[in-house]
Amino acid sequence: MSTTEQTVSPDEIELRYWLANEDWYPSRYTREWLERTPPDMASETLARIAEDAYPESHLPWVVFFAALAVAGFFPSNAIAGRRPDARKAGLRAALMLADRNNARALPALVRVFETSGVWQGKYQEKIEAALLRLTDKSASPKMQQYAPDILALAERLRAFGGRREISPRNTRLLLALLPHLPPDAPLLKSIADAQARPPNRRKVSELAQALLKAAEEKD
Repeated sequence: MSTTEQTVSPDEIELRYWLANEDWYPSRYTREWLERTPPDMASETLARIAEDAYPESHLPWVVFFAALAVAGFFPSNAIAGRRPDARKAGLRAALMLADRNNARALPALVRVFETSGVWQGKYQEKIEAALLRLTDKSASPKMQQYAPDILALAERLRAFGGRREISPRNTRLLLALLPHLPPDAPLLKSIADAQARPPNRRKVSELAQALLKAAEEKD
């Protein structure tokens, strides 16, 4: 069940509304809510809302109906899956959590990060910047519980494009993710063993090799 279907406080309902409708800058309501809400409580609420952050479906029929909804020919809330307003609120809540260096934003941001430029939305750069900030070791000392999310994104980034070169943006993020993988992760060894020729893929492979060597020396 989506968190928006559960019983929530009037304040949270109002916050969800504004997060779904504001754009680049927080609304007056959101700013005042952050000012009057204790930090721990604010983080709990934002983490709950962030659970609804999901990318739009890439299925052709969903894309078609989404286009009709934007054009005003079809009600957006009738599209299957989480409602667009819930997804938008979830994404903005995740970005706000990341601004607080709260690692609970990571699963939501991993879900909405698009590896392909075809599907990237207007918040892609903010999502990327937030993921880079959260995977900075000095800013995220408790990342082990999010290892499955980090591994899932690393696998997507590494696999995208097959053997073709990785984009500079995806390379930056992959280089930030690899140090968080356990030394025994099959993906890390696979990247280290890859005969990478394109410069960015070679850079990623060299980092994986260095991480494995450091782990061996530590043992």
